[in-house]
Amino acid sequence: MNTAKRETKRNYTLFIVLYFLIYMGDVPGGTYLPLYLRSIGLGEASIGAILAIAPMVAMATQPLWGMATDASRSKNAVLITMLGGATLFFFLIPYVPSSSLPILLGVIILYNVFRSSTHGITDAISLEYLDSIDGKYGPVRMSGTLGYAVMAIIVGAVATRKLTNVFWVFAIPTVMAMALLLMVPTVKGHYHKGSTVNFLTLFKQRELMMLTAIGLLFQSTSGFFHSFFSIYFINDLGGSLQLLGIITSFSAFAEIPFLIFSDSLVKKFGIRALLLVACFVGAIRWILTALVVVPELQFFVQLLHGMNSIVFMFCMAVYINQSVPRELKASGQAFYAFFVGIGSRVIGSWIGGILTTHISKQLIFLTNGLLLLGVLLLIVIKLRTSRGAQYNEPIRIQGGVE
Repeated sequence: MNTAKRETKRNYTLFIVLYFLIYMGDVPGGTYLPLYLRSIGLGEASIGAILAIAPMVAMATQPLWGMATDASRSKNAVLITMLGGATLFFFLIPYVPSSSLPILLGVIILYNVFRSSTHGITDAISLEYLDSIDGKYGPVRMSGTLGYAVMAIIVGAVATRKLTNVFWVFAIPTVMAMALLLMVPTVKGHYHKGSTVNFLTLFKQRELMMLTAIGLLFQSTSGFFHSFFSIYFINDLGGSLQLLGIITSFSAFAEIPFLIFSDSLVKKFGIRALLLVACFVGAIRWILTALVVVPELQFFVQLLHGMNSIVFMFCMAVYINQSVPRELKASGQAFYAFFVGIGSRVIGSWIGGILTTHISKQLIFLTNGLLLLGVLLLIVIKLRTSRGAQYNEPIRIQGGVE
């Protein structure tokens, strides 16, 4: 093996490790932050508002992060800044007195500002490098799933002893990821003042807007799950923190079969077909989440995660990387994150939190599943009857990630 091939293999391995570390950071802030807020005496409406307002403010910065990354001399340096800020403000959360709600909200907002676009910018960096070496994205993204699953087990055990321990656990892999970004190849931004495209160009891509709308629909229901399932599982179903950690871990492991065959599935069936299947599986998942009231059986229900959320993340990351102009790759990832964030945070967390004060979380899960099924039926009918033969062909990614 010559020097160039050894260097390529080394860099590919570093990206695999990078995803493992960055996705480890999703567990504390996603699954356990709502539980921490509940433990300090906040009501579900307040929790829903915090989990909506903070990301809503952060969403406004996502296009800015994308544009700054596209215009930077080093996309790696921008990502390091984002991870460093997220680590600092997440670590500060438990030190804010529960009586100082505005300060607590401010710290959580700053955490979200730095954290919310990290996956999109990571994808922009890695996919651009992988394109240059004709490398597969599936194994790299799968390492993120493994990192998330491992962290879920670790945090589940740590939180059982003391819930506030999850805040310093977040810092360890995130700081390691920052160090690793200094070792992987530097990816430069391509946007410059003379570029013929800008952020508004993305709105003119009809196919991108259609797929983003599907993502917005799904994330509206998924956002409620991510904000309130942990509370629903512990308080309503009587599950344990340890079992919650196991469920979170194994639902992440369930992503692996798709990721193993992901590149082949995208080429064979196309983006649109995979997204519709993911929505259908998601609908069944929400319905069963409502109907299955035995905590232990929720383990099997949440394994359906492996065929919905990850499909959106993978397919849209690949699609955006292949379809948007070279100067807007990071902006494209941030663009998608912005719009699905509206569904996840505004509709799922905030409006969902308000609804929990009037109706049960179980009924909301059931309604989300039935609503998703109904809208999917309308989409299928529309595609078959109104759009003509051009929509009978799947959206396929030509070339790209292998």
